[in-house]
Amino acid sequence: MQHVHHRLISTGLRGAVLAAALLTGTVGITQAQTSKAYLTSPSVARVAVESSFNGGRFAPNLAVTVMVRAPGGQDAGYSAVTTADGSLNQRYAPTAPGKHTVRVTDSSGKLLARSEFIAVP
Repeated sequence: MQHVHHRLISTGLRGAVLAAALLTGTVGITQAQTSKAYLTSPSVARVAVESSFNGGRFAPNLAVTVMVRAPGGQDAGYSAVTTADGSLNQRYAPTAPGKHTVRVTDSSGKLLARSEFIAVP
């Protein structure tokens, strides 16, 4: 029983230290960490039929590249600009069946968001 009691006190102490650090500003979560850009896509798309990919929480009016990697490793790149509210909408029609990866990068090549879908005949 003493071992369990010690563990509870230890956990409580760590929680108190973390709470104190948060209150004093020693540890914090920035807005950038909580508002990561995202990209949504259908989980399944049909070959030769356009599907819509939507994203958000990007920087406003940001020039981006949308790269779609087909199952064979072929990349198709598209230039786009996010809207004033940081949204992104891109349409794509897969040309081959299989798993596709969609990546959104900034002008320096930094990955901002990614998504995957399966194309079926």
